[in-house]
Amino acid sequence: MGKLGGRQAKAMKEFGEYLLPLVQQKRSQPQDDILSDLTQCFYYFGNEGVYRQLRKQPELIPQAAEEVLRYHFIASLDRAVKEDTDVLGVPMKRGEMVIVWITSANRDQRQFANGETFDIHRRNSRDHLSFGNGQHFCLGAPLARLETQYAMTAFIKQFANIRIAEEYRPWDHLVPHGFTLTSLPIMIER
Repeated sequence: MGKLGGRQAKAMKEFGEYLLPLVQQKRSQPQDDILSDLTQCFYYFGNEGVYRQLRKQPELIPQAAEEVLRYHFIASLDRAVKEDTDVLGVPMKRGEMVIVWITSANRDQRQFANGETFDIHRRNSRDHLSFGNGQHFCLGAPLARLETQYAMTAFIKQFANIRIAEEYRPWDHLVPHGFTLTSLPIMIER
């Protein structure tokens, strides 16, 4: 491994020591940031051996991160109708509001086979619309992807397994009128 391997191991250890207290804080006091989102996305990795599979095959981490974005990105766009219209056979009157759910597009069966299923092996997970599209594509998407992959890799190297507490029922821990978890008790094994 030599010097480079030793420096890399030291950097990963220091990053883990830096990241763990932040994750603990975000878990207890979530905010609108990537670390809070990452603590939420561990819900999917605590089920059905997904975490163990990522530990065995860390090369799946980028694909798993994309699948979380595809499967769980909860966002909507609302727009006012500017003039009476009949789009796809649906009559809309001027002034009415139209709400578009990105989550619905990300689970469209025509684009994603078995779109309602969380699958880290899905080949086209990256085709989601969570970062927008075309001229409205998020400029921060590459950084968000890199941060997510780096954080997940560091976590997986540090901890042997995570499990969701057996008595935990996610639907009892949702914010009112939303899909964000208020808590996520997990068991972490070193």
